[in-house]
Order: sequence, then structure tokens, then C-alpha cells
Amino acid sequence: MRSHVISMTCDLLDGPISIHVMDCVNLNHLEILVKTYLALSSLLILGVGIAAVHGCTDNSSGKGSGGDDDDTTDSGSTASWSGAVTVATTGGGAVGGTSYASSSKLLVSWPAATGIDHFEITATESVGGSTSLATASGTELSATLTELKASTAYAVSVVACADATCSTSITGTSASGTTPAETWVLQGTGHTHSTLTKVVPDGNSKIHAAWFGAGAGAQSNKVQLYYGPMADAAKGLAVGTMSGTSDATNPTSVLSFASTAGTNGLVRPPAPADPTALKEINTGEGVPLSAGMGSKIRLFFEANSGNGISRIYSLDSQDGYTGLDFNSGAPANCSTTEDYAAAGGCAPALVIGVNGDTDASTRGWGGFTNARQFKLGFPKLTNWAWDGSAGTFMVFTVNRTSACGMDTSTTQAFAVYDGTNWNVDTASGCPRVFENAQAPMPLHIGGVRYKMYFGDPSDKTGRADSGLPWLGPKKFLYADGTKSGSATLVEYDDFEARASARTMTFLWPDGTALSDTEAGYIDDFTMVTPTASLDFQVMYMAITDSRTAPFSAGALLVNP
Repeated sequence: MRSHVISMTCDLLDGPISIHVMDCVNLNHLEILVKTYLALSSLLILGVGIAAVHGCTDNSSGKGSGGDDDDTTDSGSTASWSGAVTVATTGGGAVGGTSYASSSKLLVSWPAATGIDHFEITATESVGGSTSLATASGTELSATLTELKASTAYAVSVVACADATCSTSITGTSASGTTPAETWVLQGTGHTHSTLTKVVPDGNSKIHAAWFGAGAGAQSNKVQLYYGPMADAAKGLAVGTMSGTSDATNPTSVLSFASTAGTNGLVRPPAPADPTALKEINTGEGVPLSAGMGSKIRLFFEANSGNGISRIYSLDSQDGYTGLDFNSGAPANCSTTEDYAAAGGCAPALVIGVNGDTDASTRGWGGFTNARQFKLGFPKLTNWAWDGSAGTFMVFTVNRTSACGMDTSTTQAFAVYDGTNWNVDTASGCPRVFENAQAPMPLHIGGVRYKMYFGDPSDKTGRADSGLPWLGPKKFLYADGTKSGSATLVEYDDFEARASARTMTFLWPDGTALSDTEAGYIDDFTMVTPTASLDFQVMYMAITDSRTAPFSAGALLVNP
């Protein structure tokens, strides 16, 4: 630690005196109190370079007093830096000859400096106030900030540190920058629905993708689809299998799947006579389970009964990570009322019930009459297989009771797994919800941070006169588990306010932008990182021109 030397001449003393003051972190913002008891007087000095009392004159140079705009903090330092900081977009990709800068990075630059050990860069975002940090050596002139939020303004500061501990520093000028929006490009050719690549030939709706990492045997580094097929006889949740493996340098590797519709998976049973028996098999999500949980697929799915009530269930595969056969009996699929009955080979476990179900009081199931389209959130970038840990969350569509608000199909509730049950987050007996959000899709982006994508059907710009589902513009919110409550898991309050949602941009394969109408009819989308890297993000979706039956397509994030 350096010391400042303050030299003074006092009327009551025979000669000048020198007082050594130890260096502080920033002498511009801290008061240094030096009290020296002398025979005839006391010297009280506040700050470096301020004249003493009792007739004493300051003979020091004043360096380190903080009078300069560059915020120099050490009179003995030889550091010199103008501190002119700039922020610019960087990275990204290109489509059709147009470049799109990265939606998660900013390039921070500054002029050369002398006598500097290193630079410390801090970026503070405008929505939630979270910070991103980076460092650079004293000879570097720039640093790239990563893992930022898309479509977000950042205030950036750079501090030049003269030593390893930054006890002496110079703060540069303030600067700001905004990350671009996420841009997704549909796969295929041209700019029409008919020229898009169909990722699975008979795909219609309800598409979801599961990714298997290392340790999944023959399934390692593959994606598997669970989706709603076109054929009426196979309606339910079919399985789409991948022959090769995921390759970020060859995006087509994750855009071709073979259908096993009708042969494997879950098939809609005949209309049951019992109004409480399962009738329709709707949306689903296949989740690979860890070795400790049996090295298999747990297929979560929405189903309604003969009385029209929808709940969320689960069923485990009988063939490990192959994930084709969910029937513990002889058949390779589940297709009859008897299969889904309590004593059948496909008897499902209830995951999320509804108002009036017997154990509603222990799981927070009051306040809604249907539990529908859903997705799970767990740290897939860290571990692709779910280990059943407490803290996993689920976002799902609810129809609320009259006592809990307007009954719509565009409201999302939130539940957290406690290691045994899924507990719905409630307030005064009603689920806490995300309004005007449909088809929720959380994507893990590292640590306890997620993006949650959804459609906003309340925005009807471009809506056609069509009986097909309208999801409106696609948006997303960020969640950070460190914001509230437990810092190790994501809770409802960890999400940004609904008004902060960012809007995504979609391009046709030739680079033409989709219109509001074309983008508004993208439905049942799911995102996956098939190489466990955010540099390669893939979206699968159901898409239609608002007139013809939806089909399954794919898109890539151009500017991760």
C-alpha cells in the first residue's frame, strides 16, 4: 500500500512538517482523517491536499486530490489514461447478405494507457439492474461482454487499475450500448411455407424436443421429438427419431427425423364410456432422467377426460433412453382405454391436478379448473438428464376459477418441484400467473438463469380471419434465481415483469422478414441447445399460413 506525503508550514512551529497518510481505495470519495498531537496545536486534515488549520499552509503538490476528471486516486502513481470508453455491437451471423450482430454480446473499447496493471469492466442492464463483469490486461484495448440480455440497454464503466488489487485506479468516461434483438431464420429455401423443411414428415402440432448428451448410449448427442402427427388414427404423441448426431457445423443434422406415429408413443384412445377416463392426449414433453432415476424418458403430457377436464400426467419409458415404448405390457404403444386405466400398462401418474382434486390443499391446486400446455425448467446446459432435484419448475396454462380472475387459455401458472410433488405458487388461494402468454418455453442459459419464450395472443396485429390458433408475436422474459428467495433455484418472483418482454424477429430462409401475420401463426414451439452450447440454438415449431393445416418446421438463432 502506498502512502501520501503531505508537507506543511505552520505559524506556531519552527519549520515544516511532513505527515504520511496511507492510501485509500478512492481518495476522491473518502475522507482521510489525520490527527497529530503537537505541543502547541492540533492538525486536522480532511482529504489529501486540503490546507490544515491553525495557520498551516499546504506545501504538497495536490496530486491525488481527485480534482481531475479522470478520477486518479494515487499521488505517487505514474498511471496515465484518457478514459474515453466506447461500446459497440459485435459478433452474430448473416442471412441473405445481411449481418445481424450478437444478441448477447457487446464490445467495449478504450484508448491505450500507461502504468496500468489491468482494466475492470462493469455493465449494468436497464431492466433488472443486474451486472456483468469482465477484466482485461493493462495492454489490451477492448473486451467483449458475453451472456448479456437481448434487446437490453447497458450502462458500461471501465476502471483502469494501477495495481493487482486496484487500490489505485482511474475511472473512464461513462458509456452505454444496447444489445440487438434475437433473430431466428426458418430452415429451407425461399420465402414461402411450401419451401420450408419439414423436420418430421407427418408433424402437425404439439412438438417438443429432448436432447441427450454423453452417457445416453446409442442416443448420445441426439435430439428426439415428441409431437402430434397428422394422421387421425395416430393422434396423440408420436416419436420422431434421429439417425445421426447433432453437429453445430452442419445444422441440417438436427432437422431430419423419422416418424414412428401409430407404432410407438401415446395414441388417443377411443371415446371412453367413463367420463373420468382419459380421452385426448394433448401436449407433451419427453424428459431424459438421470442414472439415479433409472436412465429412461419421463413423458409428461396433458390429457383431458371424458368430462372435458385437462390435467398434467407423466409416464416412464420401458425401453430406457430409446424412449419409444411406454407400455409395461406387450404392445409397443399406448392406445386403448384399458391401457390408460389404473390397472393398465400405461397407467399415468398425476402431476398437476385441478380445483376439487382430493389433495389440492397440499399441492396448491385450487383456483384453476384446467391444467394444460406446459414445459419444465431445469439446468440442461449443466446436465441434460433430470435428476429429480427439488427446485425444478414448470410453467403451464390454466383456466382460472371465477374467484381467481378471468377464465382464459392465455394465462400461465408456475409450480416448483419439492423432490416429491409439484407445488403451485399461489396467493390467497389463487395461482400467481403470467398474463397474455401462451405456449411457454423456458430455456436454460447458465447458472440459475433462464429465458422464457411465449406467444402474446393479446396482440392481434396481423391476425387473419382463420379458425387456426393465433399466438401473436413471440416474446421472452429473463429469470435469474439470485434475484429473490433462494439463490439456487428459480421462483415466480425471479422473472422480469411481463411488460419487459422482448420481441423476437423471424426471417425466411432467403433473409426476407416474416410479416406480422406469418410470425403470428407460429405455434407449439420448443427450443433446444443440441451441443450444450448457447452458440447453437435450435427451434422446432408448428407453422401455418393461417389457411392450411400446420406442419413441423425448424429455425436457428442467427445471432446468439
